[in-house]
Formats: sequence, C-alpha cells, structure tokens
Amino acid sequence: MAKALESQGAKVYITGRRQEKLDEAVKQAIHGNIRAIRGSITSREDVQRAVDVVTEETGYIDLLVCNAGQTTFDTKVWRNCLETKVAAVFTTTMAFLELLGAGNQRRDSSKPTSQVIAIGSLGGLLKASDSFIYNASKAAVHHMMKNSGNFLVPHDIRTNVIAPGWFPSDMTASASKTWDHPGGVLPRAVVPRQRMGLEEELAGTLLYLMMVTDGGFLANHAGTC
Repeated sequence: MAKALESQGAKVYITGRRQEKLDEAVKQAIHGNIRAIRGSITSREDVQRAVDVVTEETGYIDLLVCNAGQTTFDTKVWRNCLETKVAAVFTTTMAFLELLGAGNQRRDSSKPTSQVIAIGSLGGLLKASDSFIYNASKAAVHHMMKNSGNFLVPHDIRTNVIAPGWFPSDMTASASKTWDHPGGVLPRAVVPRQRMGLEEELAGTLLYLMMVTDGGFLANHAGTC
C-alpha cells in the first residue's frame, strides 16, 4: 500500500517496530518519498513522536492508514491483541486529527476531503473455529470505524475500512504452511479462488477509496478484497 501511494506521487510516512522491515520498504520507493519512523502504535509516546515528525516536516496529511496485526494468541496476549488491533486504531486516529484537518485546509471544497482507512479483515465479517480472537478484534475495528465516520463528519474527515482476505505476509505465513496446497493452490473452503490475493489488488482498493466516486456509499457498506 505504501508503494502504491508513493508511486502515484504521495509522500508516505510508515511506522513499525522492526527497523529491517522499515528499511526494506524505504528501498522499494520509486520516487524516494517513503519515510520510516520506528515505533509501536501501542505506545502513545511513539505515536506522538510520529505526529511531531510529520508536523515538523509537512504540517498536514491527507490520508491515515491504520494497519497492524498478529495471529499468535494465548491468554497473556489477549489484551495485547485488542490493544494493537482496536485501541491503537482509535488512539492513532485521534492523534492525527489535527494533521488531517490541516490537509483539508489546503484544498478547495471541490476536492476529496482527508480520510482515515483502517485495515480490517474478511475474518471480521465471517466466523471461524480457530481464529475467533482475531476475528472478534477485526469485527470491532469495522464497527468502530462506522461510528467514527459519523463522529468525524463535522470535521470533513471520511473513514473507510478495507477487509482483505488472505494475502501474503509475515502474519499469514505460519497459517498457510499448515495447508496442503501444492503449487500454491489453497483450499477452496478457505479461499474460493484458491490463491492468495495479489499486491496490486489491495493497492487498487486503497487508491479507489481515496477518490470520491460512489456518492459516499462505501462509508456505510463494507467492501472486501
């Protein structure tokens, strides 16, 4: 998603806990406009530091994408799951509200307004016997963003959620290894098209949501990919 936005001319700031992953993402920038800020979204201090960096360097943002996840759980990390996937989406959005508002001030009223896009999951819309903690957290994100959309209307800030299915990532690697999928064919019961999603499919969805082409329909109706 960072690559897709940067390839279209955006200056992109990314955050994460692992410096090597951040460095790898920066190297993939086409125009050299991906900037990494190391930190955890569960740390309010780290989030505020990111806000301060962006404020100093640009003074505004047009889009905030909330995307973090994990799949290994036990009772000790249950609270951390909710902190990472649900609470951090809210606290990060609140932290960047002023910058999103500043983005609106730069545009005339005919242009799309600033927006928050949270990355949910198809799991937040379905039921499964082996990932109910993850699915419950993503369902919470979906509903929270619906309510946030109403809350942020007076500020002219849009909200949306992308609910991906299975895409290649560090998070899905361990789960996919348990499947018998020679040649990359996945179980039809899990993935009807029997393959992982493609990078450009997720990127295209993100770029589409940045445009106002549907009269606001998707603000209240979930779309999946």
